Amino acid sequence: MKNNTKGVILVITLIITTISLALVGAIFYLILTTTTFLAKNKNYIQTLEISKSVSKLIMKKLKDGSIQCKDKNDTVLCSSCKEGCFVDLSYINSSFPEYEITAEIKVKHLTTSDLYVVVVSTKKKNSLEKSETKFLFKKVK
Repeated sequence: MKNNTKGVILVITLIITTISLALVGAIFYLILTTTTFLAKNKNYIQTLEISKSVSKLIMKKLKDGSIQCKDKNDTVLCSSCKEGCFVDLSYINSSFPEYEITAEIKVKHLTTSDLYVVVVSTKKKNSLEKSETKFLFKKVK
């Protein structure tokens, strides 16, 4: 009878140890994934805030008429932006060297007022997080 009791106690101990190790492993996995998620979320929030700030700056420059645009080859066109051009953000990119910031004029209609649709994209270098802000701007002449 003693030998059977020792075997049963050994099996119960192994089962409890296995369950305990599984729980500890699950807790470590949860901590690791939460930390990774929080880091990615922080990067996304930073890129989103930069996109919003750049959008406000572009709106101010559109209102003032002091905006400059480039074509896809990075050559400065003129002070008036055309559809499909990129806003010159060289003065901003130097302030944020770890980010790739672009702003493209998607649509520009010339009627009684200038109507712009602008897409601002911000991506942190060496990261997958990217944010875009799109806005519609109407400049009354």
